[in-house]
Amino acid sequence: MLRLLLIPIVLALTTGSALAEQMTVLQSLDKFEMPYEGVAHFQIVLTWPGPQSAYFFDKPLQPQLQNLKVKQFSSTISSNAGPTGEVTSKKFDFTLAPTGSGEGRIEPVTISYVTWPDSVPGSLMTEGMSIRIAAAIATKGSGKGVSFLAWYWWVAEGVAVIGVVFVILWIRRSRRPKPVVRTPADLFLERLSSVRADSSGDLKRFQTSLYKHLIWYLNAQYGLGLATQPTEEMIHIIDASHIPEAEKHVIGAWLIRADREKFSPAAPAPGETIRIEAEVREFFEKMVVRA
Repeated sequence: MLRLLLIPIVLALTTGSALAEQMTVLQSLDKFEMPYEGVAHFQIVLTWPGPQSAYFFDKPLQPQLQNLKVKQFSSTISSNAGPTGEVTSKKFDFTLAPTGSGEGRIEPVTISYVTWPDSVPGSLMTEGMSIRIAAAIATKGSGKGVSFLAWYWWVAEGVAVIGVVFVILWIRRSRRPKPVVRTPADLFLERLSSVRADSSGDLKRFQTSLYKHLIWYLNAQYGLGLATQPTEEMIHIIDASHIPEAEKHVIGAWLIRADREKFSPAAPAPGETIRIEAEVREFFEKMVVRA
C-alpha cells in the first residue's frame, strides 16, 4: 500500500497585493512494513506553476535515517501544459535498505531552494515517516556437503594464489614510469590562481572570470556543451544532468551569484574577493583529494 502525505506550501515571490506562486510537496513511502532483506521506495515530488528554471535547489537532499540507509538515489524534472499554463514537477527518488530490524525512521527532510531570477533563498520541510522492519532470516545449514576444515583450506589456498598474482602484478607495474594524469579539477585550481591575480581585488572582474572558468570546468569534466546560453538556461542544463548532487548545487549557486554580482552597482564588502576565492579553492581541493 502506498503512503502519501500532501503538504501545500505557499512561497511569497511577489510583493504588494499580487498573488504568490504556490509550490506543493508530495511525499510517499511504498510500504508500511518490509523484510530485512528487502528495499523500500521513498519519493518526494515538488510541483509548481511555471517553468523549470523558476527554482534552483542549491543543496542536496540528505534525509536523516534510523535503521535505514540510502541504497540508490535519482532525481528528475519535467514540465507539462496545464489549463492555466506550464506546470513543473521535480521528483527525488530514494531506494532504502535496512541496517537493523524494528522501526525504520525517515526524519523530516529540509528542501532548500533559490528563486530565479531574483535569487531569493528559502526552504521547505517534509513530514517524518516510519516503516516496520522484520528481523533478518537466519541461514540454516543442511548438515551435508563439504566439512568446515576442507572449506577453510580451499579458501586459504585461493587467497594465497591471489596474493602471489597480486605481488607479481605489483612488481611489474612498479617498474613502469607512472604518467602524471591531470584532471579538469587540477587544471581549474591553476586557473583559479590566475583569476584572483588578474582581478587585483576587483570583485566584478573576479566574478566575470570565475564564471567563465566554471563553465570551462563543467564542459571539460562532464561535456555539457555550455557556451553562450543565458545563465537561466545553463542552470536548467546543470540541474537536469547526471553531475553529483553536491557538486551540481554548489557550482550552480556560484554561477548564479557571479552572474548577479558582475553587473551589480553595489560596492562589495572588504576582502570579499579573497573570501570567495578561498571558498571555491577549498571545494575543488577536497574534490581532487577524493579523486
